[in-house]
Amino acid sequence: MSKPGPRAKSMRGKSRRGTTQADEVPIIGFEVAVVEASQAGQQRARELIDQLGYKLAVDVEVQNTLGARLRREPPQAVLIGLPERADIAAEVLKLPDRPLVIGSLATPAATARARAEQAGADLFTLRPHSRDSLAAVLHAAEKIAALDRRVRALQGSEELLRERMKRFGQSDLATNFFHMEFFERVLVMELKRARRYGYSLAACLVGLDAWQDQPPPPPVAVKLRGQVATVIASIVRDIDMPVDLAEDRMLVFLPYADLDGAVRVGKRIAASVARMREAEGSEGCRGTVSIGIAALKEGKPVSFARLMRDATSALKAAQLRGGDQVVVRK
Repeated sequence: MSKPGPRAKSMRGKSRRGTTQADEVPIIGFEVAVVEASQAGQQRARELIDQLGYKLAVDVEVQNTLGARLRREPPQAVLIGLPERADIAAEVLKLPDRPLVIGSLATPAATARARAEQAGADLFTLRPHSRDSLAAVLHAAEKIAALDRRVRALQGSEELLRERMKRFGQSDLATNFFHMEFFERVLVMELKRARRYGYSLAACLVGLDAWQDQPPPPPVAVKLRGQVATVIASIVRDIDMPVDLAEDRMLVFLPYADLDGAVRVGKRIAASVARMREAEGSEGCRGTVSIGIAALKEGKPVSFARLMRDATSALKAAQLRGGDQVVVRK
C-alpha cells in the first residue's frame, strides 16, 4: 500500500527510517487494523498502536463482518481478539492478498501459541495490552512483512519473465518492444503490487530528437528507431518494460527502481546512443535522444498518470534545451 507515512513520535530529530535510543521507528506506511474482543480492549489497543507511531486502519468491520475497505485494500496487519472474533479472523485469512493476523488472546500464556495456531494467526500477543508487548509483536510483524515483500517482488519478476516468454510474439517488429495493449495488462499488476508493498516506480521517457524538426525518411527512421531500441534493450533489466509509445517516443518503465536508479539508466541510454552515433553515423539524421526521468517515491500515492505526466514534462524540458539532454523531474 502506498499510504502517507505514520506519525513517528519520540524521533528526537532522526530520520523516519532511522532509530532512536528509545523506540525503533515503524516502517513507512505500515498500517494496522484492530478487531478486539471488547470495546475497551479495542480502544486500548488502538491508543497504544497510535502511540507507537503506526497508522491505524479505518472501517475495520461492519455488523460483525469485515469492512469493505479492508477487503478492497487490506492493511499490513490485523490485531484480532481470539477466540471471540474468530469469524473475522477466518474472513481475513481468505483474502487473496491477506495481511498478517496477530491473535490477541487471554491468559494463560502456556496455551496461547496453540490457540493462536488453531485460529490461523501468524503471531500472537496476550491481553491486557501493554506498550511493550505490542511494540514487540508489531516489530516482528514488520520484519515478516518486509521479507514477504522481497519474496513477492522476486515472484513478480519471475511471473513477468514467464509472461514475456509467452507474449514474445506481441512485440513490435522494428524494436521488439511490447505493444501498449500488453504493457497495460502487466502495468495493472505492477501498480497493485506497488500500492500493497510500497516500493517505488520510475520511468525514462526517451524522445528521438530527429523528429523535432522534420521526420527523417522512412528507411532512416526505421534504422534509427531500431538502433535506439537495441541500445535500450542492452541496458535495461529483465524486469523492466520498454514500450513503443509513438514513432518518436519510447517508454522504459522501471519497477522496484527509485529516482537515482532511473537517472543512471537514462544517462547510460544517452551515452550509448552517442557512442552509436559516433561509430556508425546516422545517414545525415540527427541521431540523438532526449530523456525525461521521473519516479514515484516509496510511501507516496501510486499513480501511473502522474508518473507519465512528470516524465513527459521532463522530456519536453530536455527538448526545449536543444535536445540531447537528460532532464530529471523531482
